[in-house]
Amino acid sequence: MGYVETAFKEHSSSGLGATQLVGEILRDDPSLMQKGYSDFKDKIDAIEETPLTSFLKATQLHYMSVFMQYKEEPILDNQIAVITELTQKTNQNTICLFNTEEQRENLRNIINGIATLVEEQLQSNDTTVVDLNMTPQLTYTIELLNVMAVATRGLNAITEVMCQSLLPGPEFVK
Repeated sequence: MGYVETAFKEHSSSGLGATQLVGEILRDDPSLMQKGYSDFKDKIDAIEETPLTSFLKATQLHYMSVFMQYKEEPILDNQIAVITELTQKTNQNTICLFNTEEQRENLRNIINGIATLVEEQLQSNDTTVVDLNMTPQLTYTIELLNVMAVATRGLNAITEVMCQSLLPGPEFVK
């Protein structure tokens, strides 16, 4: 565990590669999960301190989903720990789900732009890959929704209620 902790502290700002490596180490050994590696507060504090204009913020959040499951099976205690820590943050730099009408309009414009780009490629019969330019805010929001989905796997009623406090169903549909 000491080596994993050191790797996280030294490389957590290095980008997705370092994050995935540490995540894979933990994901493949359930005994590491059971040795108290549930101190999510520092990791979520790091997310909060990272500006919303940085793609690193989404990378750091992705790391949280690793700790909530083992081989696609939910780990109840870890689900609760991660979502509890997220919902206790009052800083909108941690939770950003396009809450205002202006932000939702911006999101609609981004989604419409992506849809237009894909439609243009389909009509051109071009088989190359579409290069989507997503903003760091949208990337973070997508990752936050993914973390919330992982947190509610296994019909975890506790985390479902917590996730509803972050994003009520009717607001999401809107």
